[in-house]
Amino acid sequence: MKLDVARISHGHRRRERSRLLLHVVRFQDDVESRDFYGGFGGLQLFFDVDADKAYERSLRFFLNPDGSVTPVMQKPGPRVVGFANWWRPDPRTVKIEFPRSLLGNRVRNYRWRVGTAQNEPCEPDDPDGLQADGCFDGTRSLTHDL
Repeated sequence: MKLDVARISHGHRRRERSRLLLHVVRFQDDVESRDFYGGFGGLQLFFDVDADKAYERSLRFFLNPDGSVTPVMQKPGPRVVGFANWWRPDPRTVKIEFPRSLLGNRVRNYRWRVGTAQNEPCEPDDPDGLQADGCFDGTRSLTHDL
């Protein structure tokens, strides 16, 4: 699978208690940035901000007319909440940074996870991939205390 997630982490890129939240996704192999966009799925981050089982925010990558991709934070509906910054420190990693206000005003902690999807069958040796109309992969949730 192209978007086979190896690990995820989070923190504050700048000083402690910064208003900017950093989320890091590391893949098993090199990936192209254009693979983050998927009309079918691509790379998505899901955020639970009120300690229930539902995710109240999601961050998806959208394709721009020039071929670049932009991460967009959404509420269900989907309603756009705002945009994130992102960069690639190496071919296997993407770092995504956004203001904590995109998660809501009174959020003290949140749970998050990563999901990926592609329009191709899973690799035969991918034990984590879920085969349906394409190949799906995901991570367990992490909790980030603010």
